[in-house]
Amino acid sequence: MLDEKMFKKLNTAQRYERLKKEGRHLASRYYADYNVHLCYLEPHYVEIWYKMGFDMIYWVEIVKNMDTLIAYADLVNIKKDLGLD
Repeated sequence: MLDEKMFKKLNTAQRYERLKKEGRHLASRYYADYNVHLCYLEPHYVEIWYKMGFDMIYWVEIVKNMDTLIAYADLVNIKKDLGLD
């Protein structure tokens, strides 16, 4: 399990590699010019932002905004994954 402080110390490539090894892809969405993927890396939800047409990861961040998580509500059980259920 990776805490938020340690995750923030990783660069984008390291974050992505960590997600590939230990994370679980949950859902995808589009936002403006980005293809955004939601992953679960215990105990965090993490988004990977790809710029469409460039085949490049722009950032990998822990999702803290509840409105962002609500956008995925029909696709994942947020309360269960966070142990709130």
